Amino acid sequence: MVQAQEEQTAQPDVPKNEIGLSTGVVLESIGDFQLNTAYMGSKAMLTYYRNIKQFQLGLVLDAGVTSFDYFFYAPTVAVNHRFNARKGYFYAGTALGYYHAVQTYNIEQRDFSKENGYTFGLQGGYLLPVGKRLALTSEIAVRSTQVWFQNGNYIPLYFGSTQESYFQTFTDTDFYITIPVTLGLRYRF
Repeated sequence: MVQAQEEQTAQPDVPKNEIGLSTGVVLESIGDFQLNTAYMGSKAMLTYYRNIKQFQLGLVLDAGVTSFDYFFYAPTVAVNHRFNARKGYFYAGTALGYYHAVQTYNIEQRDFSKENGYTFGLQGGYLLPVGKRLALTSEIAVRSTQVWFQNGNYIPLYFGSTQESYFQTFTDTDFYITIPVTLGLRYRF
């Protein structure tokens, strides 16, 4: 009877390291545009996690294309808490990192060529082992991204002037709320 209870409470053997590759879609809400309007982007995620007791410390590289044709990458640090399940485990945690995006054209006199900033948020997911070393993962997250970029306006030299003006640049800000949903594989060792 005591042995049966010990088997039920025994934690599954979790490898110390996990390297993964995931892909998915990103639901985006843009700060300067209508917050009730959602856009769709895509992303890939390369991850390395180190399991320490019931926690994971990880390095994550997100990369993808937003709905406004930005190519972005975001190296982040993630900390997760693992919750053992019958097979595999659930996890929930937080991430914080740098964000950089590049676009190749201008819209409405605004230089959209690059954005720099930071991203942070929460994530949760499930890992299901499919062998001794491989596992399937699914994850959903909520991220807030704050960016800075160069912007500009044409300023008339005098009131009512339509032809004589100059271009003035300034640093502008924007923010995004995103919900990425990904599926992937992890190699565990």
